Amino acid sequence: MAPTALARILRPNQSLERLVRMLQTVNGVDKVLQTYIFAQRLLVHFLQRAGPEHGETIKRIVSLVPAFNDARFILRLAGLGELPVIQGITRMENHPPQSTLSLFVRRAQLWLMFAYFPLEHYAWLAGKGAIKVDPALSSRASVLSVRCMALALGLGFYGLYEEHIALTAREKQLARQGAELDQKEKARQAAKLATDRASWAIRVVNNLCFFPIMSQMGGLVSPFLNDMHIGLLGSVASAAQLYAAWQATA
Repeated sequence: MAPTALARILRPNQSLERLVRMLQTVNGVDKVLQTYIFAQRLLVHFLQRAGPEHGETIKRIVSLVPAFNDARFILRLAGLGELPVIQGITRMENHPPQSTLSLFVRRAQLWLMFAYFPLEHYAWLAGKGAIKVDPALSSRASVLSVRCMALALGLGFYGLYEEHIALTAREKQLARQGAELDQKEKARQAAKLATDRASWAIRVVNNLCFFPIMSQMGGLVSPFLNDMHIGLLGSVASAAQLYAAWQATA
């Protein structure tokens, strides 16, 4: 059957197809929710500065945050958090880094991340009344979970440094061998290297933005970030992660 008259307006759209694929993944949905949660802090900050007439608008914007936070907790409770960490631990133990220091740092980072999620689940379920515990105990679990993530992010900088060294070595090797490779192979290696470098840059942004946030929330440092700072750092990191989720559906 030939296309209908509406087909002149509703043309096939690759961006729409890609957006649908991204939002059909748990990771894609999580990053969209995370972006809103942090971006609204920035928006609320500027609306408050604009004047009291925006009070009702601010209430409407903020009203969605508890639901979005709960949705992200449920996604992590369903395995979004633990399963990739378990996968990472399994891969690391079967294919350990050659350096003893690298193995120690990576192992510590993964186990800190593994501890983060059960503690977070425990605190969240207690807050919802799903399990009956002492409020002080659930509060302590919440703080410990954030500290675990902050320490894991801190250790992540060592891994990012090592990855930067490896990527730089690959770039130099490709530059040296450029004349010896045919154009197709050279283009393939250059494209793979560019993809890996972009992925590394996103993880750097994530660590640089979330490490100070988690360190403050976990009480590891004295408060130095206000809502605007947290909103800005979180929005930048969330946008980078959202971009990574978008690229993964290409």
